[in-house]
Amino acid sequence: MVGAGGIPRSRTQIWLGSYDTPEKAARAYDAALYCLHGERGRFNFPDAERPKFLEELRQALSKSDIKAIAARFASSSSSPPGSAVKSQ
Repeated sequence: MVGAGGIPRSRTQIWLGSYDTPEKAARAYDAALYCLHGERGRFNFPDAERPKFLEELRQALSKSDIKAIAARFASSSSSPPGSAVKSQ
């Protein structure tokens, strides 16, 4: 299991849950970061698709909304470009 924690340099701490692969945890993190900061984040997958919602709604998202969006996005079937996780 891989956990995805809070967003750095943010006043918001959100436990995003545990995921069965590092890629899913990274996708959850990216989705939560986008929910909190829009395109101004340092994403794991900078060229990947982002969650879809109106920009005006982003400011009104609750922690539980963000966690749900991150979980759905992490489990979505589309893999981000260059998402092959390399084993060491």
